[in-house]
Amino acid sequence: MAGQPTAFKLWVRSEGHDQRTRLEVVDRNGTLHTIEPAFITEPGWQQITYDVPDGMAYPVSLRRIFFNEINPDARYTGTLVLDELTAVAAG
Repeated sequence: MAGQPTAFKLWVRSEGHDQRTRLEVVDRNGTLHTIEPAFITEPGWQQITYDVPDGMAYPVSLRRIFFNEINPDARYTGTLVLDELTAVAAG
């Protein structure tokens, strides 16, 4: 990604089943950084902000965005809709 993003923002629509959301970026040195901002607990649309950790070696590459359930006993079905991933750059 060009520039030095300080955060990534993503709109997500879900049923609010308490999934954990993660974003992975790889920095200039090849180091993988996993950013875990929150759990999705509310149904409907919400914007999630993934703050880039201090000391990141730019440029960075987005590796993946993923959602997972951490409760091994959870049983449900549902849909996650992702929209408008944006990078936020300082100044």
